[in-house]
Amino acid sequence: MTAVLAVVVPAVVVPAAGVAAAGSTADAPAAVGSQRLVAGFPVPVDKKTAKTYLGKLKVDALNTGAGYDRKDFAWTTPKGSKCSTRNTILKRDGKGVTTDANCKITKGKWISRYDSDTSWIDQPSKIDVDHVVPAKHAYMSGANKWLPSRRSAFANDTARPQLIAVDQYTNRSKGDKSPDQWMPLNQRFHCMYVRAWIQVKYSYALTVTPAESTKLTSVLDNDCGR
Repeated sequence: MTAVLAVVVPAVVVPAAGVAAAGSTADAPAAVGSQRLVAGFPVPVDKKTAKTYLGKLKVDALNTGAGYDRKDFAWTTPKGSKCSTRNTILKRDGKGVTTDANCKITKGKWISRYDSDTSWIDQPSKIDVDHVVPAKHAYMSGANKWLPSRRSAFANDTARPQLIAVDQYTNRSKGDKSPDQWMPLNQRFHCMYVRAWIQVKYSYALTVTPAESTKLTSVLDNDCGR
């Protein structure tokens, strides 16, 4: 979910727990097998790897979320840059994006993959940057035990498929829900969404609930092809 607070910090890189960061990108929307690529969005691990990672995640109930503070997962702005992570993602995922001298987005157009493969949104005010695994959900599945630097790195992770530009209303409709509670309206994006979710959870050693694990398995089996 989007946050209004931005702080200036050095760029932080957190090594994955046995996962190499994905780096594949596409200049324009394209279909590859059962997956839909998003310009700039790191391509998640494949179905087989996702199943392996899912099998290694600890299954546990969510904690209560006591002590959660969204400010612990704020957008950051690397030293030497005026662009927060949020605006960096908006520039990455959009077309014809322009900014002012302070890196505020002034123009551009985006496709919200949670909703469509073809419908463009041309008003920056109607676009959010979503955390695929929401900050509060992460907190309730293990991030409550993290140091502040790791929470910040998670919230600003551009190397993994964790941040994506989407329709503002859709992002807020999703909230902090897990895939057993919410899935993108665009069914063609389901496979990529759960592969991204699993990769991020595995990279940060977060837990999954029984219902969440069941849903993730179902989508991998039914929406990701053979």
